[in-house]
Amino acid sequence: MYDDFEALKDVADALTIPIANGEQDQSYIHFRWSIANDGIDIVQPDNYYFGGFIRGMKVARMAEAFGKQIIPHMSGGGLGFLYDIQFISVTPNAGAHHEFKGLDTRVPFECLLQN
Repeated sequence: MYDDFEALKDVADALTIPIANGEQDQSYIHFRWSIANDGIDIVQPDNYYFGGFIRGMKVARMAEAFGKQIIPHMSGGGLGFLYDIQFISVTPNAGAHHEFKGLDTRVPFECLLQN
């Protein structure tokens, strides 16, 4: 379970691949413990579930202090793409790849220039 952070640390300790978690978490305590105790490698707060940009940025700063990357989870589409782009653009420890929920959004993700 996502909130059994001690068990998640056991999994992280047993594996050599990076462990990501946080998409369902709503608690600073879980993020703080998991980051400080190397229970997760990739920190994934969901800006919708977790309570917005400011709360997500506090977790991003915690992760940065411990040298961990952040890749926010996206619980929805639409304007959520723009929200995550803004979040990532001011997050120095953002990972290289980010979640994209399908191609059925009405938000344009391509800008074609005419000459």
